[in-house]
Amino acid sequence: MPGRLRFARLSEWQRLGVLRVGLGVAVATYGGTFRTLGPHPAGYLRPVALGLALIPITGGVASLASLRWDPRRVAMLALLADAAAVLVLLRLSAQDPGRAVVALVLVVQGEGGVVLGLPSGVGAWAVIGAAFGAIEATSGQVGGMPVGPVEVGIPLAVGLLLALGGGMLSEELLGERERRERERRAEVRRLAEAEGRYRSLVEQIPVAVYTDAVDRTSSAIYVSPRIEGLLGYPPDAWTADPELWQSRLHPEDRAWVLAEHLRTNATGEPFRAEYRMRARDGRVVWVRDEAVLLSDPSGASVHWQGVLSDITEAKRAEGRLAFLAYHDRLTGLPDRALFEQDLTLALARARRQGAGVGVLFLDLDRFKEVNDRFGHGVGDEVLRAVAGRLQGAIRETDVLTRHGGDEFEILAGEIGGGDAGRAPASLQVALGSIAERIHAALAAPLFAGEEAIEVSASIGISVFPSPAPDGPSLLKQADAAMYEAKRAGAGGTRFFVPPG
Repeated sequence: MPGRLRFARLSEWQRLGVLRVGLGVAVATYGGTFRTLGPHPAGYLRPVALGLALIPITGGVASLASLRWDPRRVAMLALLADAAAVLVLLRLSAQDPGRAVVALVLVVQGEGGVVLGLPSGVGAWAVIGAAFGAIEATSGQVGGMPVGPVEVGIPLAVGLLLALGGGMLSEELLGERERRERERRAEVRRLAEAEGRYRSLVEQIPVAVYTDAVDRTSSAIYVSPRIEGLLGYPPDAWTADPELWQSRLHPEDRAWVLAEHLRTNATGEPFRAEYRMRARDGRVVWVRDEAVLLSDPSGASVHWQGVLSDITEAKRAEGRLAFLAYHDRLTGLPDRALFEQDLTLALARARRQGAGVGVLFLDLDRFKEVNDRFGHGVGDEVLRAVAGRLQGAIRETDVLTRHGGDEFEILAGEIGGGDAGRAPASLQVALGSIAERIHAALAAPLFAGEEAIEVSASIGISVFPSPAPDGPSLLKQADAAMYEAKRAGAGGTRFFVPPG
């Protein structure tokens, strides 16, 4: 059964090649077993016959081999060679009493019908038959064994039947071959069109499409041209260097991205990740990477098919939204909600470490006059300039926020220490020093065009440890102290003093 299945896979031309090899074996066998009754120099017949046998065998092997030659042209050349070999053998074996070589002539005539079809196969039969008749006539005279018309006519008639049968079979096979060839060309055309549409789609969509091997480095098999615009490296650079993807991962993302890559390689789950890569020109590019593992019908993993898209702008917008959610839009300072979170954490650390915390509440003096005189546009510029000066006057660890309008708050954490319920003088000295730096920073005038704007602030300070149990109470104390400073005159500072 396996042998039959293998033979069934052969094309018609290859099957004819098998028969041609058989013809060569028959020629060799005939030459090796030839015996003559009369005087005949048969000594040279055997080596010549073996040499002639190589002709059909060579043609048969050429037909069987998977070469780029036209199989029909190979078959036609082989037919001419087979006919010449058999006719030469016929002439050399004139004194063969068995006349077995005639059967080989019939095979060649049938071969002509198969190879050439109708009516060319009949023409080939006529040419071979004429040569056969002429050789038989001359061989009979030379060997003293005359050949009668019947002895020539019967092989010719049988040869005609074989040529007609082979020709009709060839016509049928030719039609089948042409149908298959048309179907093959149509399928190739459909595949080429589908590939062209797919390639056009892949190369036009605004993402990089890739195919990766299922290996440790995810070596690239194919990458669409979009990758060059995304990261600066052309497609052939990715396919040539299996380490390129790993080398371009951002150092802060490399470890977890590679761990996820190895995990999905092992589990077969889809790979989905957002991470940063370094472009060829040094830019940091955020990418969204999504890939699925494709398998063959047996379930074995074949390759990863994925897309890589640029989400840098989306990430920047996301960062801006996250910033605006916790920062003042005018000054860029942390907003009240973020300030209160930091105050809660600072109080918790102060309780554990026995440290002090101070809150400074600032209100700009006569700021309404600035808005009334110069307009709100200039007022906003003044607020931004004040925020910058305040940021330069406080410590790097302090937190500055715009409370609203022309009011600001400062959180000064981890300064000095003391017992709960009592604010040591050193703590007040440290906070007073911060307030003095703020007044000094605001002392220099601001300018609206060529006109100077004088800015000052009233500052109220609350201190922890104090009777205040929590952050909101500490803020209220600082607010109350600020109003005490305003009542005392512009540009002053007051510490909150508990009643009684």
